[in-house]
Amino acid sequence: MPISTGGGASNITGASVVDASLSSADLSAATIATLNPTCVTCIPQPVINWDGFVQIIGAWGNTTMAIGLVNIPTKITVNKISAEIVVNSAAGTSKWALFSENGQTKVFEHTTTSISGTGVQTQTLSAPVEVNAGNYWIAVLPVGTTGLEYRAYNTNVSGSALQSVTSEPVLMGTLTVTANTIPSTITPTSITGTTSTVPIFRFDN
Repeated sequence: MPISTGGGASNITGASVVDASLSSADLSAATIATLNPTCVTCIPQPVINWDGFVQIIGAWGNTTMAIGLVNIPTKITVNKISAEIVVNSAAGTSKWALFSENGQTKVFEHTTTSISGTGVQTQTLSAPVEVNAGNYWIAVLPVGTTGLEYRAYNTNVSGSALQSVTSEPVLMGTLTVTANTIPSTITPTSITGTTSTVPIFRFDN
């Protein structure tokens, strides 16, 4: 196949042409790791603008679920989840869940142990969960009369108006649910928009 080089023509034989149609079996583990990197620690952040930190009232009641869209930049196998409790007005448990971006898949749900103190609390999932990079909904729901206030991202800043666009997903807010129950799916366009409902949380392998 002749290729012009400006000063003449060069020939590349068929044997010199690289076959780009490689199967997964042709790829080394190192190449696969490069194409799909993983991490062992991740602190997901809201997809909406944020500036500083506030408190999230997790004590709204056991029928009001706080929810927000966050980005997980790299694949991670989640074994532990940590969050900071700023105020504990009534000891008890909370439910945490992670949903796919379209809300139709619940990636995991975890009920915390009874929490009576404040500060960083770390919970271990019942089984490790592999989470690919992408956007996900994080949801928190108090159980019973639990009164916990988690540290949250302050999204009441310039640009926060973009969290609610007509006929599109509301990027953070609350959903009314059956008492003490996180639903199996969610409808992102049905979220009632409220700023600063995304807790600061950490995933660890």
